Amino acid sequence: MNESSALDRRLQGPAQNRDAKLRIRSLAEACDWTLATFRAHPERDQEAAAIRAYAGEARPWPTFYLGMWDRPDDETTAPPEFELPQLAVADPEEAALAARVLGLMAPLALDNPLSLALGTGVGPGTLAASFGARLNAACGYAPEGELTLDQALAQPEPDLTSGLLPEIRRQIEVWKRVLPPEFRIAPPDVQGPFNLAHAVLGTNVFLAPADEPEKFDRLMRRIVRHYVEVQEAVRSWIGPERLPAVQGRLGYLAECSVNLVSPEFYLDHLRKHDVAAATALGRIHLHPCSGPHVFRLAWRELPGIASIEAGSMEHRMASGAISVDEALRLIGDRPVVLVIGQELPEGREFEFIVRDFERYAGNRRLLFGYTGTHWLRRDRGRIRELHRRLDEYWAEHYGF
Repeated sequence: MNESSALDRRLQGPAQNRDAKLRIRSLAEACDWTLATFRAHPERDQEAAAIRAYAGEARPWPTFYLGMWDRPDDETTAPPEFELPQLAVADPEEAALAARVLGLMAPLALDNPLSLALGTGVGPGTLAASFGARLNAACGYAPEGELTLDQALAQPEPDLTSGLLPEIRRQIEVWKRVLPPEFRIAPPDVQGPFNLAHAVLGTNVFLAPADEPEKFDRLMRRIVRHYVEVQEAVRSWIGPERLPAVQGRLGYLAECSVNLVSPEFYLDHLRKHDVAAATALGRIHLHPCSGPHVFRLAWRELPGIASIEAGSMEHRMASGAISVDEALRLIGDRPVVLVIGQELPEGREFEFIVRDFERYAGNRRLLFGYTGTHWLRRDRGRIRELHRRLDEYWAEHYGF
């Protein structure tokens, strides 16, 4: 095994926080603790791993995600594990930001990757609000209800003062002012053109292209204009010195809802809008939601793909999932990062992940993430042990 003090510390046991009873009394203290904790775990640095993957370079640690579902039927309990320091900050706004800063280290509970990037927005619903969608705060700010095509087109043309964008800009300005420069700011989840149309129109989105193609095209062009404008504007608000080195410099295009339509529907009604968006953004990370036909169509039709996702996610996908092997065959020798996301087979977790690690021997542009849908809270100790075994396997075979 290659020697490294950070690696040695990691392999001694699960992440522990001896300062769990430490009382954090200010945002400055929260930042100091988070930075010190992050620097003590270079093997968990998500951005460092991504930088090497996008450059096609070897990396000393796998830096992979290994997690579980939060299942409503799970009544088991887990033994004590890594705990964050206690907060004792009087000002509510300062306390809320301090909690977010400390929370950046919460992935250490399962030895998962760490990032110093704070995310803006409220998730997938963020940009839908600019087009008139109502967001349900109690359900993770998911869009609710649906507009007709005429109602959607009657909404004001969105600009950089619409929806949640003024609050996002204010949030960015505050974070740049009060947080040390080591803390990055990640752009919000802007989804993709058809995802946004689906969030606004609901089920109407599946009939509108056939019933009223001219109006549907008009709405999609409006969505693409704003979707591209927002990505460019938010990056300028954040500034190059605060953007994550990889995530913040690529356009983002999510195709989740394309899994609900046929390839013919995509080619007839959506392709031109995706091509326009991808062309305007330059280089993109594409999220096909693992759908086989979505991956194949997007890969064939869209320019500028710098990274894309694949892997078995059968429990989440109505349309199946593209295999890692097929994705790698399609990518061939193009310098594109494949982000592998897979569900784990019960009882064969170690061997399943090792198979992906072995693919890394011939392709450095791989990143990894896994979910055990069968695991319960009582299994968290086993998950950490599996993570350490896999870290050790990587160190012995690929580390330096």
